[in-house]
Amino acid sequence: MGGEEPASKRARTMGAGGSAAASAAKGVPARPQPFMAEQAAPEAFIAGMDQVQAALVGESEQRERLQKPSRALRSHMENCIRELLAGGQPDLDGGKALLGEFLAAAATTPDGLRSAGFASDALAAVVGTGCLAHFLETGRLLPRKGFFDDMSTTEYLLGVIRFVDELEAYAVNRALWQDAASVGLASDLVKAILEAFMNFNFRNGQLRVRYDSIKYRVKRLENILYELSLVRGKDEDEPMLADDATDAEKAQASQLIDTAELDEMVKELDAATQDRENVIKATRDPQKDSKKAIFSLHRGNLDEARKLLQKTMENCRAIASSTTMSRGELHSGAYGNALEEYAEARIFEEWLTNDGNLLPLSVLQEEVDITEKDYLGGVVDFTGELGRYGVARATKRDMEGVKRVLASDLMVKRYAIQLQDVVSFKVSKKLNAVFTNTKKMENTLYELTLVMRSNRKTMDLSSTEADAPASGGGDADNN
Repeated sequence: MGGEEPASKRARTMGAGGSAAASAAKGVPARPQPFMAEQAAPEAFIAGMDQVQAALVGESEQRERLQKPSRALRSHMENCIRELLAGGQPDLDGGKALLGEFLAAAATTPDGLRSAGFASDALAAVVGTGCLAHFLETGRLLPRKGFFDDMSTTEYLLGVIRFVDELEAYAVNRALWQDAASVGLASDLVKAILEAFMNFNFRNGQLRVRYDSIKYRVKRLENILYELSLVRGKDEDEPMLADDATDAEKAQASQLIDTAELDEMVKELDAATQDRENVIKATRDPQKDSKKAIFSLHRGNLDEARKLLQKTMENCRAIASSTTMSRGELHSGAYGNALEEYAEARIFEEWLTNDGNLLPLSVLQEEVDITEKDYLGGVVDFTGELGRYGVARATKRDMEGVKRVLASDLMVKRYAIQLQDVVSFKVSKKLNAVFTNTKKMENTLYELTLVMRSNRKTMDLSSTEADAPASGGGDADNN
């Protein structure tokens, strides 16, 4: 290697300024140098973000613990359905054992995880299997009471829809044998289920989306019956089709389902829907007042902002104490969004009035019932308000003010990097805003530096518009 100087020695001897320039002149790039001193995050903020990370890691681990029994339960039940449709004898006792394992695992996880797609699909397969087995023995719909007492109304109804889907496959099988009577029984039951479901006022969600499939199954079974009539004709010795049923048989069809139980479910879901609508309406004012508070903070009207935030805090407390929704369901919707907005405003207020201090989670938890995920959303959105404030300081040539903004952005960015691998895909996408906002502020500082060093009178802020998230903000895998 001759007289070439080792890289490690060059690194030790290379200093700032002239040494770096001399190194670059020799064809060796200079090492990056911090333009501003890195600031340590406040201890209370660190403790709060550690709590957020621990909560998210715990939720991820709980999800994984529930996924394993969910997959086993669903796989077993899918095989049971296949066996029933093939005329076999499925292992229903084995399914009961797997259901017990699932329920035991679900009891140790947050209530929101049970409504996740992988869990609700497994439970729907359980109900669908039970209903199909019961139909093959009695021609009726298996009621929830006494059979699915451990399941919620929503879980049971999703299972009934799954059962209706399987009745189409059953009808096709019996049609191959020209068994119009059995197809007619299936058709009558599906019609009775559709009539009962039409009494529900489903809100947006899984039930509302999947409910429409029942209408298609009704039409499909009617078509099968019609096609059978064309093939078989009207032989009086053959069983009648559904359209030829007597009034007594039609009356009997209305007894195919437990209408009283379904009527109680209608009342239960209507009450839950009304409660949810009340929460949505009630959260509009707190969310709007938090936005107004942020606007007042940008204008320097601190007293007005604090009045609005005090009002928001009181309204959020009132909402949480007046609803019957579970905590997980409450925070997953409009109320959680309102708390994120409140957290964003309170963090921004603290930052402006207390020398760049970042408000910790513990303080907000004393004010309102806020979760770690709500707080994280507020912290992420706070960086957006910091960006607006930073641009305003840059227009006034306030170099120290812009540096203070960037220092806080970098504090939050460090935690965003750590959290990427433990959050859900939805939260990961939200975290990307931190990387984008930090990059914009770095570009703002760069533009301001050029303006001040070149004595220019104007500042081109077009470079503050980041075209893409920073490379450190890539999407995490969807869990």
